[in-house]
Amino acid sequence: MTDGYALGNGGWAPERQTSLALTIDRVKRNMVRWPAANGNPGVKLGKVVETNAGTVSDDIVTTDNGLPVQRYAITPIPVVSSRSSKSSGTYVP
Repeated sequence: MTDGYALGNGGWAPERQTSLALTIDRVKRNMVRWPAANGNPGVKLGKVVETNAGTVSDDIVTTDNGLPVQRYAITPIPVVSSRSSKSSGTYVP
């Protein structure tokens, strides 16, 4: 499994993922690139922890002394598609 993006016909686009579970490793893989993608070399990904059931919190900190800059609380978004249960919002492959 990759980080969720693949090179397609029109460039980088989300790929079909086999698991939609929100994990600490998945958040780390996606958020570690966020500071560089936004052009700020003075910050990096800090601590990533699971705070509640299904919620992962991560900190963006300064690169020189690790002072906190911003904290994100990441929660999963229910997937709704033509193949999902409309009443519960649960993904049905």
